[in-house]
Amino acid sequence: MRTDHVTDLEITMENPVERGDLSFRDYHELLSSEPRTISVLYRDRQLFDITIPPTVFNPVSSRSGQALADMILTGEIPVEGRRFVDLGCGSGLIGLAAAERCAKSVLYTDVNPNIEFLASHPGVRPETDRVVVQSFCESEEKGSADVVVFSLPSRIREEKPDDGTVSAAFMRDLDFIPDMVEKVADVLVPGGSFVFWYGIHPFQVHLFSQFIGLLAGYFDSASLKCLLEYQFDDGYTSTVYSITKKQGAGY
Repeated sequence: MRTDHVTDLEITMENPVERGDLSFRDYHELLSSEPRTISVLYRDRQLFDITIPPTVFNPVSSRSGQALADMILTGEIPVEGRRFVDLGCGSGLIGLAAAERCAKSVLYTDVNPNIEFLASHPGVRPETDRVVVQSFCESEEKGSADVVVFSLPSRIREEKPDDGTVSAAFMRDLDFIPDMVEKVADVLVPGGSFVFWYGIHPFQVHLFSQFIGLLAGYFDSASLKCLLEYQFDDGYTSTVYSITKKQGAGY
């Protein structure tokens, strides 16, 4: 298990935007206010560029996006020859890493309609990959994926954020978790893997416990594995877990 975010993946941005004293939300609102191009390098080899349109989350300073993409490229999250879902794909960073690592197919999916730019990205393979605007995987066939990777929004409020804004990348409402768990379980084949990034605030540990309890209805609790854990000085913990769908669940 990793205990930090040391990575061989590097993301740079043309005309970098300094964060200064801006909050996380305000900084990403600024980053997503206009098109910005990022370059993704891995072990000093340039993999691809992405020109990210307005309102789509920019992963240039995202610990979760960089860590998950790195873990795919190292093989810690096995994707080769498997049907892969980049859930909440945003810029497509994670799915493009899966394609680079020879996933059988990649579904890039998000509620944000501005992800459609990915359909013309040279790393998206037209014969195998798809870009679909939808809530979770609601229009996908049951058992159509082997791996789903998702970085869960860590901030909670009562109202659902506007799907066409960058806020949807890091804000969730109270119905988000149960809806997501059910849809992910539906799209995964029995024995398939759900890999998720979850930020645990010290005063919200009970919400993580509730989430794990919901997963147990569809997934094998004995297969739950922590792949990464990093603790900040304020008690906030970043984690990556994997869990396997129960044999026969949902069928």
